[in-house]
Amino acid sequence: MAGVKQSVLTTVFSYLGVLVGYVNLLWLFPYVLSPSQIGLFKTVQDIALLLVPFAQLGIGHGITRFFPRLRGNEFAFFSFSMFIATIGFFLVAILFLFSKILSLMLLRRKPLRLITS
Repeated sequence: MAGVKQSVLTTVFSYLGVLVGYVNLLWLFPYVLSPSQIGLFKTVQDIALLLVPFAQLGIGHGITRFFPRLRGNEFAFFSFSMFIATIGFFLVAILFLFSKILSLMLLRRKPLRLITS
């Protein structure tokens, strides 16, 4: 019976999350932000969602696969997982900052002229 209660609670909270997202996206954002700000916000959010799997370095799948087999070394496994995830975060942050600097340098250069007169 506890499984049914858990699934009902999960369903209720999932629908509440969808409702909050609906209110934010369709009513609150257009009221508070301009269309260009909404576009910038969505772009930053999409870039973050694309970079997260690289920053995790597969730790989520490793925890799911190997944690149930551990007996007595749970804290060491958790510490190792956090260490690897932190390394992944810093690698992605450095790459992101480097790409930002590189793109700003490329935008400041004079554009190439394809047709010379």
